[in-house]
Amino acid sequence: MVKCDLLKLHHILGRKWTIILILGVQKGKMTFNQLWGHTNKQINKALLSATLKELERLNIITKLKEDKVYYTLAENGGGLISLLNNLKDWCKRNNLEVEEDCIGAGCMERRK
Repeated sequence: MVKCDLLKLHHILGRKWTIILILGVQKGKMTFNQLWGHTNKQINKALLSATLKELERLNIITKLKEDKVYYTLAENGGGLISLLNNLKDWCKRNNLEVEEDCIGAGCMERRK
């Protein structure tokens, strides 16, 4: 097996729903059900739970227990958002534009 940091990152980000969930919590605290709604309720709740636990274990998101349980971006997650935005900019520079329907749909935002 190749030991490469980029392949490790791909292993994490390449999982279904992971990027969408990370981008979901970038705007602030979200409950489990809000994150489920962020996926248009398409993700299986067991997979959602497992993905959140993995992201928490990797210190990408943080689980907060207040009046409810919330998920928010951890410090490591903030750096990951910057990386994802850089990748999005690279796609635009190289004419790999995202569909217009994706912009503003929760996972992609128009950047100024």
